[in-house]
Amino acid sequence: MRFDLRHSFELARTIFTDQRLLTVPDLEHGATEERWLSIGCASNGVMHSVVYLWSDADTAATKIRLISARKATQTEIGYHQEGV
Repeated sequence: MRFDLRHSFELARTIFTDQRLLTVPDLEHGATEERWLSIGCASNGVMHSVVYLWSDADTAATKIRLISARKATQTEIGYHQEGV
């Protein structure tokens, strides 16, 4: 089976439409740049964790650069459900 990274990121970015999206700074890995971790439900109904960089330096558009995307762990799903 071939892993399609673009499809994975396309699916993962749909978490940003989750009304209960949980977003926190990634303090552990963001020493040199401002990184964020978001946990939310993707368009296929599966919970995902996404790490990304956020840039609003361009006033015309906010840019998000995805670093990693994967299915959320049970602990992360618990955080999302509790809104922690």
